[in-house]
Amino acid sequence: MSSQKKSRKISVKFTESEYCRLEKNAELAGMKLGPYVRQCIESSTIVVTPKASDLASLLCKLHVALSERGLDDDETIMKELKSLWLTLL
Repeated sequence: MSSQKKSRKISVKFTESEYCRLEKNAELAGMKLGPYVRQCIESSTIVVTPKASDLASLLCKLHVALSERGLDDDETIMKELKSLWLTLL
């Protein structure tokens, strides 16, 4: 963890159950709450995924493009496309 001077502050409101869960997790990790939260922030990665509707639109365009090229009869390609669709559901 960083040894920089801590000069910034943030205030976050939690429900009672959220706060208890946070305290419990910190305790299980053998840490105090502040260092535990800092560690969570430093070690977490937020992944932003496209909306399902955007993905569905792209899959429709892909299907049309494949059909225009006569590839919609290819079982392997259609199987993979179906798998992509099922992933969205």
